[in-house]
Amino acid sequence: MTKLFYTDKPIIGLDISSTGIKIMAINPKRWLVLGYGSLDLEPIKVKESLEGNSTYLAENIKLLIKEKIIGTLPSNHVVIGVPTSRSYSRTFNLPVSVEHKLKDAVELEVDQYIPIPASTLYIDYKIIERNKKEITVLMGAVSKTIVDKCVNAAESAGLVVSIVEPGMTAVARLLTKTEEGHLPSVIVDIGPASTDIAVLEKDNIRITGGITVGGNTFTLDIAKKLNVALENAHQLKVLNGLSAGPRQEKIETALEPSLKRIIAETNKVIRYYNERINKSQKLEQLLVVGSGSNMPGIGEYFTNGLIMPARVASPWQKLDFGKLPEPARQFRSRYITVAGLASIDRSEYSKIVNLLPYKSKLQNNAAKANVILVKFTAILGLAAIFLAFASFATWMFLNNMEMDAIANTKTNTTSSKTYDSYKAQAQALVASINTGKNILDRQTSYSDIIMGLASYMPAGVVIESLSLDSTTFGTPMSLTLRAKSINNITRFKDAITNQGSVIFSGYTLQSSTTVQNDTSGYNTRASISLTINKGIQQ
Repeated sequence: MTKLFYTDKPIIGLDISSTGIKIMAINPKRWLVLGYGSLDLEPIKVKESLEGNSTYLAENIKLLIKEKIIGTLPSNHVVIGVPTSRSYSRTFNLPVSVEHKLKDAVELEVDQYIPIPASTLYIDYKIIERNKKEITVLMGAVSKTIVDKCVNAAESAGLVVSIVEPGMTAVARLLTKTEEGHLPSVIVDIGPASTDIAVLEKDNIRITGGITVGGNTFTLDIAKKLNVALENAHQLKVLNGLSAGPRQEKIETALEPSLKRIIAETNKVIRYYNERINKSQKLEQLLVVGSGSNMPGIGEYFTNGLIMPARVASPWQKLDFGKLPEPARQFRSRYITVAGLASIDRSEYSKIVNLLPYKSKLQNNAAKANVILVKFTAILGLAAIFLAFASFATWMFLNNMEMDAIANTKTNTTSSKTYDSYKAQAQALVASINTGKNILDRQTSYSDIIMGLASYMPAGVVIESLSLDSTTFGTPMSLTLRAKSINNITRFKDAITNQGSVIFSGYTLQSSTTVQNDTSGYNTRASISLTINKGIQQ
């Protein structure tokens, strides 16, 4: 359903995984937890919801919100964290010269590194670094089916989805703010059924990997090797683990095959980062998070296995639960992803790789524009009413003064001018209202037009002057360019005419002159006529 109006509200986090759902609301300025809750799910039924037509996920989100919340949720606007194992994240470097064709370059990366067709993915990307020669692009992708199912389940529970991102991105955000995550770090997130691995550098995930070994795997390993019940195996895992003791050797022997698989996958991710992404950057630390991180001695095991300082991350000293009861110690680690989702500050929205369907993002943007235009129109309407009242009062004043017109000619003349001034202001306001209506009808984005124009600019050409207003569309407009030579102007013409622009047409070179004594190097001035096609939408 198309949204007519949309206003940003405080965001809450909703973490969806194969084994459960978690929800949390945080005041990011005070790090105060306003409300939270979790619900364990059956993995098989979750899979049926994400891949089939089951309503199991939607029903449990409703149940979580209705009956399992500790505290309160300040709004129904959510950022959804989807399983990292179902998503793809990586960074890559590109020459600055291809920035105007960035979408094509990203699609090429997707085809090269992701083993499923791009047509089945929601893809988003951001430029996170740049220098004179290169730009660094962060790209994220996730299956359309997974996102659509998660969004539909959330919306059926009365939630409004603003952002969709991989769970590991949320973990990285929280660690950056609480665990010296500004250092180049390896993150190992051990969940119940799988382990996600990522490299975090300069506040951004650079690459992810994963393996189907998790905390539940550890429990099964101990139960099988020591021939004990699952409940007893779980107790041995969380109480004894890999720490020194009479049972350390047996437990470590039981866990070693699974732990070595995680070590091997972590080494693979580190090696890819060092060889393909950043050969000069040394990784400083390894942070273990997730429900499987509550096993004593696991930090030391990774330190020895990877020859890298490793520790279990504990961001909970940063979070203030206020008057709310805190989660039990053994359950805190399960909330790390949802805490990262809930800690998004509004100022960070534009920096997020948002895997929400493109159509939904457009609807949200249009609905936000509608709110602004409605407010703008309301203000103009009030101003028009005020001017109408002022005009009526002026007319009454003039009518009364007419009886003494001969004696008060000078006063009447001044009042008439005042009336004309009010009338002109009212007409200008009516024109502004019509302009607002044109914006609402067309949803024209001037920044998109300027960026579209810039995308055709070859090196050696800059805009000297450009005039845009609501009368520009559909009629020729004048554009003055400065260039290093007339050949650069010709390349601009070829880019506009040969690439079949849907934004511009009717290119005409009106004149070109050489600017004498110009030391900038751009000594050719050209006057161009272009037409902005009508009906260009956001």
